[in-house]
Amino acid sequence: MTRMAKIAIFSSLLSLMLMFFMAPAAHAACTLGAGTRTAGAIAYNSTTRTFAYCDDTDWIQMTGPGSGTGGCTMPSGPDKPEGTILFNTDYRVIQGCAGNQWKAFGPPGGHNGFKSVKVEGSHACG
Repeated sequence: MTRMAKIAIFSSLLSLMLMFFMAPAAHAACTLGAGTRTAGAIAYNSTTRTFAYCDDTDWIQMTGPGSGTGGCTMPSGPDKPEGTILFNTDYRVIQGCAGNQWKAFGPPGGHNGFKSVKVEGSHACG
């Protein structure tokens, strides 16, 4: 066996050993105050009046900032407090109460560029 063949075999064995014995890559959860959240978590920041979701590493902002305080009015029924999330059936968009303004989580009827980080059950869009 030639020296080059021995080196190739050694390199291949070393690569296989590293694949089996190396620890899998760790995912850093998103921090929130003293705790952490995992992929798919949604949080409302009452200081900046924005909503964000955790992509398993970073908080990705989902809305522009709201203004004011005290909650949001509803066309019918009781007003909703800051941080409330609901689906607006008129515009077919998820929205959240940011301060005293409803903020859409993406443009109505359009693609918002969010990436799917967690899907449970069956789902269909379109």
